[in-house]
Parts: sequence; C-alpha cells; structure tokens
Amino acid sequence: MEKIKPTPLFLEVSLFSFAECIPCDLNQWSPSNSTICHNRHVVHLRWDASISIVIALGIGIGLIFQVLIGAIFAIHLDTPVVKAAGGKLCFVLLSALAVSCSSVYSFIGEPNVGICITRKLLFTVSYTTCLACLLVRSFQLVLIFKMASKLPQAYTYWVKYNGQYIFVFLATVIEIAVSFIWMFSKFPIFERNYDLSKTEVILMCGPTNFFLSLLSISGLISLSLLCFVFAYLGKNLPKNYNEAKYIAFSTALVLISWIFLFLVLVSSSESYIPGVEAIVVLLNSYSITVGYFFPKCYIILLKPERNTTTFFQTCIQEYTRNRETQQP
Repeated sequence: MEKIKPTPLFLEVSLFSFAECIPCDLNQWSPSNSTICHNRHVVHLRWDASISIVIALGIGIGLIFQVLIGAIFAIHLDTPVVKAAGGKLCFVLLSALAVSCSSVYSFIGEPNVGICITRKLLFTVSYTTCLACLLVRSFQLVLIFKMASKLPQAYTYWVKYNGQYIFVFLATVIEIAVSFIWMFSKFPIFERNYDLSKTEVILMCGPTNFFLSLLSISGLISLSLLCFVFAYLGKNLPKNYNEAKYIAFSTALVLISWIFLFLVLVSSSESYIPGVEAIVVLLNSYSITVGYFFPKCYIILLKPERNTTTFFQTCIQEYTRNRETQQP
C-alpha cells in the first residue's frame, strides 16, 4: 500500500497568513469581509452646490448695495442725515462691511490651513471694525442727548480728540492681536473629521467644539451686546435721530444669527456647519447694511424735505421741550 505523505507545516502557516486583515489608510475605508480599500469621500462646501451658488449671489448683491450706499453718502456728505449717521465714519463702516461680506467667499471650496487663517482674519477683524463703528455711534447719541449737559468736559474731549476714530482703531488693533494669538495657540485651525462617517472625511476650519467656538467670537458678541444696550438707551431720542432704533434692530439680528449658528453646532451634523457659517456671516453683513443704511438712503432719495438742517433743529427743539415738561 502506498504511503500518504503529510502536508508540510509551512503550507499550513502560509494558508493562515492569507486570513490576516490589513488596515486601510486613514483616508480610506473598506466594507466588511472585503479585501479592497476605497478612498473616503471628501466633504466640504463645493462651488457647484446649489447653496454655494445662492451664497455667491448673496455676496455679489451685498457688495453692490454697499458700493451704491457709499456713492449716495459721498454725494450727500454735507447733508444732516449723513452727518447724523456718522459722516466720514460711515465710509469706514461700509469698507469693513464690504471686507466682511467678501470673506464669505473663503467658506466655499476645499479648505486648508491658509484659507482657514485668511477666513478668520478677514471676518473677525472687519466685523469688529463694523461693530466698533456702531458702538461709537450709539454711544455718541447717548452722550450728546443724555450726558453732554452733565459731563460737558468729557464730551468736549471726545469731540476734540476724535474719540470715535481712536476707539475704532484700538478695537481693530486689539482684535488683530487676539487673532494672531489664536493662530499661534493650541486652538485647532483646520480639522479633518473621520469619526462622523465611515465613508467620508469632513474638512472644516476649527474650532468645531461649541465652547471653543463661543470663545473664539466672544469679542464680537460682547461688542454686539454693548451696541444693543447703548442703542436701547437712546430709543427715546428725537424723531430724526432714530438711528439708535436702527442700531438696536441691526444688532438684535446679529445676535439672533449667532444663536442660530450655535443651535446648529449643538444639534446638527458637522457636514452642514460650513454652509450655515457662511449664511450667518452673510446675514451679519446684511443686518447692518439693510437695518442701518437703508432707512437713511430712503430719506436721502425719497424724503429730501426731512434731510434739512431746519427739520433736524425742529426735532431737537421739540425733544428738549418735551424733556423739560416731563421733569418735576
């Protein structure tokens, strides 16, 4: 009888070696029991997406509005409405709004560290300048009508040394310094999230954590709240000085948009956050453009009889008489 030879041991070992799993790369994934690694789908706000097209159109329309408003204010620079709105400070505000609006373009397309830094600097610095201008205006309204008689020396120094421009400059410089500290700190600038989906990698500018996000824009929120408080204090000012109401309305819209963003951060998928952030930044720009400047353009273009020195003086005199009659 023929002898049967046993299977060599090295063949058994080699057979077992074929059953070992080889992990896929971090940017890849593999179905169960599969021997092939597939590349993850890269998720970001793409230029050909419908929401990106809508956002880009919104940016273009906003920039057109801001250029037209700047032209209207330049033509009517010496009129009472433009002077009451801040005069030349309005052009600083409009320029900062234009930069803030343009920064929304950086939310579209594939992000990287450079784009995330550019986005952070453009938006936070320019919008800080916007809010500082509004804060100065609301503060001046309260200072002129409610505090000038009690603190005449303070009002004189404020006007003499251009306090409004100094404050806007200092607020902008401080925000630039804070932004650079953020860039060189341990805060995440750019993130690749692999945990939310097995088949996708989500590219995002950090921080995406709720509390870190709140901390990163705490300066903007503080300025918005101060604007709202000072504007609310000036709600009873003369009829033609109702920009205090418009500032309060604009900053209220800004605060509501931030609340909306944080609700999305808490409750929604991170894949929606870049689009929501872009919309919120755009809404912030529109809040000031429409809420603060449109009523003034309406008076300049359609109600010129209210844009006269006589009309303004009449409003101030009525306001003064009413205050005197209300005092005991």
